[in-house]
Amino acid sequence: ARYQQFEAANDIVDRVVQGQQKRGLIWHTQGSGKSLTMIFAAYKLRRRRQLNNPTVMVIVDRRNLKKQVGDDFDFCEYPSVIRAMGIDDLKDRLRTNYAGTIITTVQCFQSMNDLAPIDRENIILLIDEAHRTQKGKGAGFAMTMRAKLPNAYRFGMTGTPIDRTMVNTPHEFGPVIDGKQERYLSYYGIRR
Repeated sequence: ARYQQFEAANDIVDRVVQGQQKRGLIWHTQGSGKSLTMIFAAYKLRRRRQLNNPTVMVIVDRRNLKKQVGDDFDFCEYPSVIRAMGIDDLKDRLRTNYAGTIITTVQCFQSMNDLAPIDRENIILLIDEAHRTQKGKGAGFAMTMRAKLPNAYRFGMTGTPIDRTMVNTPHEFGPVIDGKQERYLSYYGIRR
């Protein structure tokens, strides 16, 4: 791992293990290896015994990204990763409390009226391109995801510039700590 990947993966794992804050935004400049950061974080999370065999979900917003991220997991010889084959496949895995790593699209969180909320606290969501999935056409899917997985940890990943006027992404992923909205759990800008 490069420094920023090492730091971000450990920040995610530390936050989950501590269990106090259930969200965080990772902003790493484009080309810094966010897919590998997700792989490193997922690997460490799945190996933590105190997390009681967690479900790690990598959520993307396009099919080609699902293939690309899935291929990255395969190239790294990540054990037991599956790609949800659609809405029904994802619902079945959630209903049966699948413990492992799932790669899916945010669009799979549509048509989930027949799925009761999953209350497990050892579900960790690593959401790629988080700036896109929380607004516009993806917002309804993201809202369903949050409603169906109310106790899940949610970590957004992005490398797209977010200026101070764009409050939705930090608001969705940054917890309020000591009365102040956290902007980033991990920041790796172009200057670094």
